[in-house]
Formats: sequence, C-alpha cells, structure tokens
Amino acid sequence: MEEVERGALGGLPALREVYLGANSLSTFPASAFAPPLPAPAATAASVLIGGDSDNAVGDVCDAGSCDVANADISVRSGGSGGSGGSGGSGGSGVATLDLGSNSISLLHADDLRWLLELRTLNLSKNQITEVSSGFLRGPRRLRRLLMSANRLMSVAGIFPEDLGLLEALDLRSNYLSKLPAGNFANLTSLLLLNVADNQITEAEDGAFDGLAALGRLDLGGNKLGLQPLGPRAFEGLVNLTNLEFNNNYLHYASAGAVHSPPFAPLRSLTHLFLNSQRRDGMVNFPSNFLEGLATLQELHAGELYLSVLDAGTFLPTPNLRYLDLGSNPLCGVEPALLRPVPLLDELHLRGVRLDDVTFLSRLNLSLLRVLRVSNNRVGEVSSAELGALPRLQLLDVVGNPLSCGCDNAWLRDFLLNSSRVQAPGLWHVRCGFPLSRRGELFVRFDASQCRDRSGPLLFACCSCAVALVMLTATVFRFWRWHLLYGYHLLAAWLGERGKPARQPGPIRYDAFVSYNSDDEEWVTRQLLPQLEGAGMRLCLHHRDFVPGKDIVDNIMDGIYTSRRTLCVVTRSYLRSEWCSKELQVAAFRLFEENQDVLVLLFLEHIPHNELSAYFRMRRTIRSRTYITWPGAREDSFARRGRRGRSVTPAGSEGACKLFWHRVVGALGPGGRGDEGYGVAEEGGPLGAPLVHAC
Repeated sequence: MEEVERGALGGLPALREVYLGANSLSTFPASAFAPPLPAPAATAASVLIGGDSDNAVGDVCDAGSCDVANADISVRSGGSGGSGGSGGSGGSGVATLDLGSNSISLLHADDLRWLLELRTLNLSKNQITEVSSGFLRGPRRLRRLLMSANRLMSVAGIFPEDLGLLEALDLRSNYLSKLPAGNFANLTSLLLLNVADNQITEAEDGAFDGLAALGRLDLGGNKLGLQPLGPRAFEGLVNLTNLEFNNNYLHYASAGAVHSPPFAPLRSLTHLFLNSQRRDGMVNFPSNFLEGLATLQELHAGELYLSVLDAGTFLPTPNLRYLDLGSNPLCGVEPALLRPVPLLDELHLRGVRLDDVTFLSRLNLSLLRVLRVSNNRVGEVSSAELGALPRLQLLDVVGNPLSCGCDNAWLRDFLLNSSRVQAPGLWHVRCGFPLSRRGELFVRFDASQCRDRSGPLLFACCSCAVALVMLTATVFRFWRWHLLYGYHLLAAWLGERGKPARQPGPIRYDAFVSYNSDDEEWVTRQLLPQLEGAGMRLCLHHRDFVPGKDIVDNIMDGIYTSRRTLCVVTRSYLRSEWCSKELQVAAFRLFEENQDVLVLLFLEHIPHNELSAYFRMRRTIRSRTYITWPGAREDSFARRGRRGRSVTPAGSEGACKLFWHRVVGALGPGGRGDEGYGVAEEGGPLGAPLVHAC
C-alpha cells in the first residue's frame, strides 16, 4: 500500500488501534482522519492493513494504539478535500497514533487537527528537523509525546499552554545543543523528561522552570560539564527523584569543597547516576559534592577515574542504600568513608584495586545483602569480615586471585555449603596463591591438611616464648646490675652461714683512701692534713704500697688492713679502671664481712644518670654512709638515700667544720657518719676546681 485516501479512517468511530506496518506508504495526509466519505459501514475496533506476519504492535504501543511503523510516510496537511467535513466524528476518537520509523521531516500546524482525543503520539525514528509552533495545539489531552531519534536542533516554542496534561516527553538522540530557560515552562504536569544522547553543553539557569511535578530527568550522554552548571540550573525541580547524569563531561581539578554543589537544590532526589564521565573522567570527587541530598538512596559512581575519596564524602547521604564505586582506581577503602552510610543494602566495589576487605570488620553494615568485589586483588577473606555482614545474600569474588591455603579453607567450605549466601561464578574462580596451585579451581583445592589442631598450641607456646624473651631483655636492660650484686650479696650471706666467725685480721689503718690522680692535690692539701691531724692513720697508694709487689695485692692488703675504704668520687674517678678495681675489692669485702666498710665522699655534683651501674647498685644495697664536699651541689644520689638527710650549712666555714666532723665520725672505730647524715653545700658549680680552701 502506498497511499491512504481522505477519510479512509474517519468512518470508524470505535477505532482505537491502527497498524500499518510493513507497507510502502509514501504519504499519510492528516485528512485520512477527516469525516468519512460514503463507504460501507464499519464498526471494527481494529484495522489491519497488510498481511505481513511481522505486523505486530510495536514496543511503544499500548492498548488503543495506532502504529504506522516501518513505512515511508510523509505527513502533510494538504491534499484535495483535506479540509472538508467537520471534526467531532470519524477518526477523532483515536487515542494513540504511532508514526515511528518513517521518513517524516516536517510537522505542520494542522497535521493533528482531527485527533482531539489523542493521548499518545509516537514520532520517533523519523527525520524531523522542524516542528511548527501550532503543531500540538489540537490534542489538548496528550499525555505522552515520543520524538526520539530525529534531527531536532531546538524545541523552542513548540509546547503551547494547552499541553498542561503532558506527562512524558522523550527527546533523546536528537541534535539539541542547549537547554534555554523557559523551554518547558508550560509542561506543568510533566513527570518524565528524556533529553539523553544529544549534544547539550549548557543548561541555563531556569532551564527547568515550570517542571515542579517532574520526577525523572535523563540528561545522560550529553556534553554537560564542559561549561560549569549554573547555580540555578536545577532550581524548581522540587519533586525530582531520579536524575541520570552519566556519560557527560563532569571534571574537577581537586577534591576540595566546591562553592556551589550542582545538585544541592534537588532535595527530593533518591537516585543519582553519575557513572562513566567521558574524556578524562571526573578524576576528583569534591568533598561536598553530595551536599543537600539527604534523601539519596542510590548512587552510581562507577568508571569516574577516582583515586581517592574524602572521608566525609557520604556524610550528607545517611539514607544511602545502593552504592556503586566500581572501576575506580581507589586502591583500597577506608572504613571512615562508609561509616556514615550504615543502611547500605548493596555495595559494588568491582575493579577498585582492593588488596583485602578488612574494612568490613570495622564497619556496621548489618543490612548489607549484596557485596560485589570482583576483579580485584583480594587473596583472603576472613570469617570476621563476613561475620560483620549477617544479612549477606550474594558475594561476588570472581576475578580475584584467592589463596588456596588453610587460611581460606573456611571460605571455600562456606560458599559451597551456605544456604544463605550465593556466590555467582564461584566455579570459575582460580587460585592465585601459592604458586604451586596457581590456576587450579578454587572450589577443588584439597583442604584436608588444614584440619590439624596443633596450631593454637603452637601459637600459645610461641607467644609465651616471645613474652619471656622480652621480659628477660627488659630485666637485663634496666636491672642487671641490681640482680648481679644482689646475687653476690646473697652468696656471701649464704657462704657465711654455718661457718665460724672470721677472726678479724690486723688493722693497720683507719681508712684506705681510693682516689684518682687528678684529685691528688685535694687529697694532699685538704684530706691528709684534716684527718691525720685528727690522729687517723690513712693508707695512700703512692705512699704506703710496697714497692715491687703486685698492684692488685697491694690494693687487697691496703683494703683488708684498713677499717674503712674512703672513695673520693669525681668524674675522673668514675672513668678510672684502677679506681674501679679498688671499689670492687671494697665491695666484695662488704659482701664477705656483711659490714658497711665503704664511705663515699663526693667532690662534685654528679647527676644520677651519669653514675656507674655499681654506684646505683650500692645505693640500692646499702646507701647509708656518704658525704658530700661543701663545694659541690647536693645531688640526687644523696637526696634519695634510704636514711640519708641533707644538711646544708649556713656558711662556708661552718660547712667545712661539719664536713670534716662527719668524715672523722664515719671513719671512726664504730662510726657511720651519725647514721648517714650527709653534708652538702648548695651553690658550688658543677665541675668546679677541687682545691677548695675552707
């Protein structure tokens, strides 16, 4: 059939569906729906023209549709008799007209003047480049207008005020390059607007004015983002719940907060599609990009080339239930990122370079049902990580190099035997580790050797061994000298038990003076005159040692034939090896005889941390007899003696007299320096000259 005559469809008042597919129609005048010419009565509710078995109602046709698909039709307003008759009869009852997949290029103002009851008009897949401004004034009850896959470059002025009932408008796959303000202002009842796959680079402020009822907007596949979206571009869409913005050109140079988040006015939005931004991708996701979207439940943000997400990205979306971050080089997910969205029901993390899923055990995702972590680098999944997902129903681990070892044996058994959790594609997952099993099917690796129960025992033994080593190292580092000298003291005490009391040897001296040669001047000018002037006998190595005798024997004889050992302690003394040996011999005598035979005389203020381990140990064992030269400051060693008390003389002369009195008392036959009273003179500079004249 190549032609439809005037009034051919006008005499069928009950007509609701017309299908003229698979014909060769070249014209389709609007007068075909004009009042009928004399013709046989027809009461058909459906007319089929053409016998091709493919003549079936297209996918855009509903009950009561008229489909003239797959024909070469050119609609125009004229033709002889095109204006005859009156509207109100004939074809005026048609509710659906389908002119899809034809070759229509122009739509004139009076093409639809007979179709006053039209509800759905399909003009998709034609070659329409222009629509007259009065084309849509006739069918005031139009609900659906489908004009996809045409060549429209603008829709300015084609939507009259009488289209207030239009609910769905499909303009996808045209050549629109801009959405000017006010284009859709008359479509106050519009619920769905599809302008996807055009060439739109700009949406002016007010582009969607008048669309307060709009619930779904598809802007995908355009070039939005090449120019910044206006701050008022989405104002007025107070009821918009679904926005598709995928395959555009959104791009941000940094992840910092932006001045005007583009979707902030969409307070009712529940579904947002941002995936697959073209060119270089979105790259950065501003930290406040989702500001104002408190009702958002579903976010598609895959393939945006995001490498990092701010921890506060999802703070504005506490009701999020579906999150897709797939195919972004995130290299891991921090728990803080997902902590603000505890209501998640489905999480897609495919291809985000995950090495593990340990973050799951540190989150409260008790409502999560679907987890997709396919095409990552996950080797192991612990029971604690899946245990944190009590409602999990689907786990996708395809494309991960799962370890076929004992640590993963539980996962194999769990996924094979669980009646609650499904693992699609599990039989295609292959082992990544160890190398000897690489390439084997994960579900077929032999886990029988993993039944050994000795692991916990070995772990406990190793833990105890490590703790013992650490304790030993700590004791050795801080208390080794305390223990060493305590041992010697205990050994000496035990050795003396049960033995007859040692007969004291001959005492030739009141004190053996142990000092460093750097302090000899003070000893000869101060110590000797004071003590020997008081009638005390002193043993000095340069004067009383037997020439030719071994020096160690001389030290032993000098110490054991003296009632006390007087150590003149300075920094030089602490650094001297021979002074150290003299002090050790005196200490062993202390251990052996169980008597305090040591008297420490400090000529310098020496901080506690500079004292040798021996002096700290001696203080611990028996720190009762110590005396401080008035020229030295009172040090922490003297202040911390068990029974010591510091006596600070009021003046230099009185301090010296009291000092020598204490020394003589400490070296006397039964003296201990009046039970440990120390003598100190504050104000002497540290390291001052030792020649101190009283």
